[in-house]
Amino acid sequence: KCVSFVTGNLHTLFYTPAVEFFFIVSGYLMMKSITKLPLKCENLGKETKEFIIKKYKSVCPEIIVAFFIALLFVSYAKNTNILELFVKTFFEGFLIRMFGIHIGSINAAVWYISSMLLCMTIIYPLLRKFPDMALNVIIPLCSLLILGYFCGNETSPRNPTLWIGLTYKGNLRAFAELGIGICLYNVVEKIKSFNYSQFGKIIICVLEHTLYLLVICYMYFEHASRKDYFILILLSVAIAFSFSCEGIDAAIFNNKAFYSLGKYSLSLFLSHVPYAANLNYILPETLGYNSKMIIYYACSFVTAFLVMCISDEIRKNMSNIKNIFKLFFVE
Repeated sequence: KCVSFVTGNLHTLFYTPAVEFFFIVSGYLMMKSITKLPLKCENLGKETKEFIIKKYKSVCPEIIVAFFIALLFVSYAKNTNILELFVKTFFEGFLIRMFGIHIGSINAAVWYISSMLLCMTIIYPLLRKFPDMALNVIIPLCSLLILGYFCGNETSPRNPTLWIGLTYKGNLRAFAELGIGICLYNVVEKIKSFNYSQFGKIIICVLEHTLYLLVICYMYFEHASRKDYFILILLSVAIAFSFSCEGIDAAIFNNKAFYSLGKYSLSLFLSHVPYAANLNYILPETLGYNSKMIIYYACSFVTAFLVMCISDEIRKNMSNIKNIFKLFFVE
């Protein structure tokens, strides 16, 4: 996320490549997990439900802990009744917002996860019931048609909460880009099928990082336009190189330190937006840009660490928590 001050107000700019990265990677990992399952599925509905529940658990309790911390902060910053704020933002906090049930917002960034879960609920049974047809025809065709619709009618894929009649634009965007990630699975397997020389590994590494650098430069210096679709291609190629692990630097990132950063990044993702949107309600108007940014970063990183630690403790003690509920509510 990019945070900046405009006319003295702190706000968050959501730019395309960061969102696209999330959906493409999620689609690839989804497809990779499906390939490990038996080809025949006896109980498709039950299996789909269990897959989505598992995905939800991967971001919970972090999403709930971050939501309640955000409630406390925003209620204080805006001097708003916390119960009223809870009612308004409940659907967002519990990842139902992108179904269209929406009253208010305190952490707009969570639309990524809401849309991902919604679209995976549609895509997963397609891939399990019609694995060959869905992977090679249905999903790539739908992805191209959706992106073509955006290009023809909306210029770029951005503006996710635009209501387009039946659903939010962000849900179609999520479906299309999850589809790209799913299709990348075969591309990655093809890249991995070759035995690369040392020079070949260097070339892959250089290409991968060059593409990421181009995408990052685009996200900071360009506005929404039809060029977004070309950047989407560059990003997809870079992600394919990353998942192939054929670059000469692949081993550097395959360790516990980077896995821990990945774990922490979820909590940071869920924690920073409420501060970006509401810190100026409590900060002095005379405070300078650099001072505001330091406070913003400090609040975000400390809260993220708190969210991660609390969530870890909840997971460790989940069986005890369940037993307490059973003690009071079950005979």
